[in-house]
Amino acid sequence: MPACIVIIMNKQKIYLETTLFNYYFDTDRDAHADVVALFEECAAGKHEPYTSDYAVIEIEEASTERCEKMIGLIDQYRITVLPASKEADKLAMTEFPQLYNYELMVTPKAFMISL
Repeated sequence: MPACIVIIMNKQKIYLETTLFNYYFDTDRDAHADVVALFEECAAGKHEPYTSDYAVIEIEEASTERCEKMIGLIDQYRITVLPASKEADKLAMTEFPQLYNYELMVTPKAFMISL
């Protein structure tokens, strides 16, 4: 009987922060095409996309038209919105500033934080 090899691959969980939602619609940005491709990869099941209530609050500060488009991406690409929490607040205030490397903001992957 031939041997059977089973490979189980987990989807990468990624966090999409506000800038990625903006870049999706900002066709003048160099990273626009990469960001659209990233969202399409999420739709194809390659990644498990997340954002947060915090990102949604930032998105809601945009103009009405832009806000509606960006919020529409959450439904269109089935992005899970993580609720605000004390733990997330603490992480944002203590850990995240050290993790956020502004020099890496050239590509969309620089904005992703694996969960």
